[in-house]
Amino acid sequence: MSSTRLSIRLSSAIAHHRRLAEVAAGRRPSRLWLHPCSFEASRAQLSTATSDMAKNPIHILGAGSIGCLVGAQLSQQGFPVTFLQRSPPPSPTSPVLLQLIRSCGGSLEFPVKVESTHQPPSTASAQPIDRLIVTTKAHQLSSALASLGPRFDLNHTALVVIQNGYGQHLTPSSRLQSTSTCTGLGWGSTNNGAYLTPAPSPTIWRSVVHAGIGQYYFGPISLADPLASRGSEPCAIHLASMWPTSTPTLLHDLAHALPSATLHETSTAMTRVLLHKLAVNALINALTATHKVRNGQLLHPTYVPVMRQLADECAAVLCATYPGIFTLSGEQVFAMAEHVCELTSRNFSSTYQDVWERGEVPRELEFVHGTIVGWGRRAGVSTRTHEEVWDRAVRAGA
Repeated sequence: MSSTRLSIRLSSAIAHHRRLAEVAAGRRPSRLWLHPCSFEASRAQLSTATSDMAKNPIHILGAGSIGCLVGAQLSQQGFPVTFLQRSPPPSPTSPVLLQLIRSCGGSLEFPVKVESTHQPPSTASAQPIDRLIVTTKAHQLSSALASLGPRFDLNHTALVVIQNGYGQHLTPSSRLQSTSTCTGLGWGSTNNGAYLTPAPSPTIWRSVVHAGIGQYYFGPISLADPLASRGSEPCAIHLASMWPTSTPTLLHDLAHALPSATLHETSTAMTRVLLHKLAVNALINALTATHKVRNGQLLHPTYVPVMRQLADECAAVLCATYPGIFTLSGEQVFAMAEHVCELTSRNFSSTYQDVWERGEVPRELEFVHGTIVGWGRRAGVSTRTHEEVWDRAVRAGA
């Protein structure tokens, strides 16, 4: 795992989008460098969220790097956090310590609770969950929610999902499809860099390194099939119309509590953010795993032609699937990915880490290339390059 620290290019999500627009338009983006501590120093002055969410635990399902980063940052703002895991908790009744190693140096420790998803029904940890953040891998979404049993109820639990990829919420096996397609779903996305490192002492439950400071994006997304209604987004969702009504509250509070976060009011705006990230991931992740390179090495002339082919196919598919929402050309998609490769040149992608550090088949690509290939077939758009790149990455991890 690389411990490379990322410099901060942007001080707000608005500036971030402005820079991407400049890159997509072929203009040289303006440079803005900030000390990595500046975000955390400024956020330390914020008061905790004003809703009753601060009085009740926020459950986090998924104790990987992003889950632990979010949990630590929420704890830093005064929110009680409870993690959910399959294995028995290290301390059934007492809090444990979560360590956050900051990019600007130093570390902080926060007490959090840990519960098992397989507790007997008679235990206190079998109570219904009011507020839930899911940070598992994309392909684990359905099984992760199922592991909660009756503790998770779509009509009661405020749910926000923070995952890479897109389309996992649309699968027929997803428990999310049992609700009305027009109630929407709370979603989050982040480009923060984080990874887990061995705990320095037995008193620490998890230790997470905040390697690169980025942004968070939150908002509603639609559960309707994007190809069911050509020409417009099917069943567009507004934040105020979401059900249960506690979901918008959770989204608002996350956007206020987490550093450098943007809250989008409509599913149209949030979907655009997610599709842009999907496109960038499709050009970077699988290629880094297949060729065993860092992100920045993809800009070598050896790899640029296939990146451009991926960009052209991706743009054609996403424009056909989400007309009016995704409007970028192949050249603009490539420019976005090129900018990300420059910004994260020393980093290893999550797919690279799955294949070469954990020895796993990169199943997250099912909701990157798999989603693009599936939509392409339905829209009649060729995705041959995506199929080939996806297949090679899977074989690399087999």
